[in-house]
Amino acid sequence: MSKKSKTKKNDRLMKRKAGKDKLKKEQSESTISLETESEQDTSSVQSSLPPNIKKCNHLKKMVKPKTIQAVLAKSKTLISCENCEGKTEFKDNFLCLFCGKIFCGNHDENHIEKHFKSVGHCLFMNIKSKAFFCFSCDDEIFSSGNKNILLVDIKSYVESYEKKKKMDEMKEARNERYMENAKKSAVYPGLRNLRNTCFFNSVMQCLTYTKPFEDIVNDEIEIEEGPLTDAFVQFLKTMHEKLRANEKKQKEGVKFSQEVFAPFDLFNQIIAKWNQYRGYHQQDSHELLRHLLDGIRDEQIKALKEKG
Repeated sequence: MSKKSKTKKNDRLMKRKAGKDKLKKEQSESTISLETESEQDTSSVQSSLPPNIKKCNHLKKMVKPKTIQAVLAKSKTLISCENCEGKTEFKDNFLCLFCGKIFCGNHDENHIEKHFKSVGHCLFMNIKSKAFFCFSCDDEIFSSGNKNILLVDIKSYVESYEKKKKMDEMKEARNERYMENAKKSAVYPGLRNLRNTCFFNSVMQCLTYTKPFEDIVNDEIEIEEGPLTDAFVQFLKTMHEKLRANEKKQKEGVKFSQEVFAPFDLFNQIIAKWNQYRGYHQQDSHELLRHLLDGIRDEQIKALKEKG
């Protein structure tokens, strides 16, 4: 092997070695960085807790997890107070960890302390902040590691209750909206599909309940005559007559089913003016709307000219 070839080979080996050393250095720095971040996160969590967490010696006798679970399973709300009759708003509510009863705090009638003094139940949880307080220790109680670990279970029971309560409220609200909409929709008459006339039915349903056209039905606006205009007005009157009849039945508690109306007269007038609708093919709703309104306007202009 020539001297030049050996030199090139040595250069390649040196570059490869330098690359490996660089990679090891970057990996080492990355590991150190992650360890530093982990230490910082741990220290930040620890800094939010007291430096010396005291163990509460009253937990074993004064915390009844099964009682708390049973009370939460039957409870309709946690925003209450055992001794405040009729009151529904409180600054804070406290759950007794022995009997499961809920009391107001010192911002209200302070029934929490009165309960402690009367029966000796000393441990409570603030339902809003999830903080724990022991009257016998006269201090707030924290949990960390193997100290006061029972409080973690109590907190999870309450959080699970609140989550379920929220889901039930959302479900009930959806059901109420559904029933209300179903009740309303049953009142409004439907339109029969004459054959590929969904585009027509959707436009007519919208126009039926448009305020200016409702005024026409109530004879608050006078319009000139014309075959298309007459058919359109008659269509509106028929729809609103059926609507009023259904509303009356609903108020009287009479059972009724949704009525369906077949608007042949109006659609035949549209066919008579615009040949594209003769074959009962699918058409564009917006184009139909423009044809209908333009046709009615033309009839109004013609009638006014004839009157002079």
